[in-house]
Amino acid sequence: MIAVARPEDRFNDLSLEFVRELRALGVGITVASPIFLELAKAVQLRGVESVLAILQAVDRYGIELATPDPARLLALVDRYISLRAMGTKYQFDLLHYASATLLSCSHLASWDKDHFNERIAKKVNRANSSMNLPTLKVGDPASLGRSLGLG
Repeated sequence: MIAVARPEDRFNDLSLEFVRELRALGVGITVASPIFLELAKAVQLRGVESVLAILQAVDRYGIELATPDPARLLALVDRYISLRAMGTKYQFDLLHYASATLLSCSHLASWDKDHFNERIAKKVNRANSSMNLPTLKVGDPASLGRSLGLG
């Protein structure tokens, strides 16, 4: 969402293309409530204007804002940590994985390849499978777009 909202972001064009193609196909796009944690970081790094731009982009592209059950969300993050998908230092990132899982999303897109990649997704999906929860395909918008047959 940050790349969609910031024309100066190096991933802006690719992110916009990804969102527009998903919308054209009628594919729903959802961001979960943990995005507010990201917005708080954005205020610190880039100021209030950047957050307003992100919120406008959510509205402009008809992106749904969803809130998973907080108790289930935290329990799933704890499960991921206990299974060593990522350490406690990365709880915010795990909130995104858990949110996508609990909202029954099929894909989780992020340009942050350090924290959103196949290695971590494999561990998260192992936990999800053990709990009869959906698995996620994780990657950057360009690779997910290719796997979805976009563009």
